[in-house]
Amino acid sequence: MSWEWNYHWWQHYSAKHSLRIVTAWKSDRLQGILPIYLEHSKIFKFYPLAVARFIGTGGDTSPDYLGPLLEPTTAGETIIALGGFIFDNIPEWQILHLSDLDVSSAFYAELANRCALLRYPQVTGLATRIAYVTLPATWSDYLAGLHRDRRNTVRRTRKKVESQHQGRFYVLTAEEDVDSILSNLIRLHHKRWKGHAEGHAFSTPEYNGFHHDVIHACARRGWIRFYCLEADGVLIAVFYCYRFRNQIFYFQAGFDPEYERLRPGLVLIGCALEHAIEEGNTAFDFLRGDHAYKTQWGKSLRETHALTTYRPGVAAFLFRMHKETIPGLKRLIKKALPFLDRNPHRTTVNAGKPKDV
Repeated sequence: MSWEWNYHWWQHYSAKHSLRIVTAWKSDRLQGILPIYLEHSKIFKFYPLAVARFIGTGGDTSPDYLGPLLEPTTAGETIIALGGFIFDNIPEWQILHLSDLDVSSAFYAELANRCALLRYPQVTGLATRIAYVTLPATWSDYLAGLHRDRRNTVRRTRKKVESQHQGRFYVLTAEEDVDSILSNLIRLHHKRWKGHAEGHAFSTPEYNGFHHDVIHACARRGWIRFYCLEADGVLIAVFYCYRFRNQIFYFQAGFDPEYERLRPGLVLIGCALEHAIEEGNTAFDFLRGDHAYKTQWGKSLRETHALTTYRPGVAAFLFRMHKETIPGLKRLIKKALPFLDRNPHRTTVNAGKPKDV
């Protein structure tokens, strides 16, 4: 929700969108900001549709932990004012889709309450699970909390890289290092995902340009951490993370698959956690992504949810028909009449994702 993220996202993703930044004031003092925009598209290629979303979401970006920015002393009344303004003073949207909200927050409750009062259909999206670890005072304390077998694996794997492959761990934080390490991160990320059917990051000009700019902006604030691992004099793994308010947020990674036998992900995560503890951070957050390696390191879990509601009208009716009714009917017909399947003998192959650790 920082200005840096929102501003640079808008520079790269604002085509066909329009801003609706809502601000709340009391006695000429700013009490709250709700940074949203209208995403314009067409249903069935002819009927216009406007979706209200948080700035920073959409396209191929998916940030976590969203919501309004609030002055704590007046948060309760500000939330009511912002909720009312969304429904009463922004008539252009047909769909309100606010993702990655804390379902226990007062803002979420206010939106849900207004949907109920107005009898707007409300859809709560599937929960996004986020793994994180509360960091202890020392690396030894963290290791002591692991199962004995896991603890031995972490130590043995790192020792092998260090002793047999001249392993070297280092951290880059300065803005002058950004361009070079970002290029290496993208190179390793693409190399890792080459030949896999799943989509991957750093695959569009907008995504690459946005992250280049936001990393530079955040590096100037001391918010960037690139954790790096070398083996045999070669950079084999990079973690792209943020440091904000004494917490580390893991955002993206790149690995060289030629060194997979060394388990660079396991080694680098361990080194990054140790560095984060020594730096005085209180948490290491793995952000979204339901991957086993995240829950192996981050035993604690929390969830965010999306809240979606539809303003009654033709656009919402057509949208729900397009996204919900028609696909549902197709599934029922195929199940009831399997002979209509164009390729009933096809075999689905799950290529799977390469292991991080």
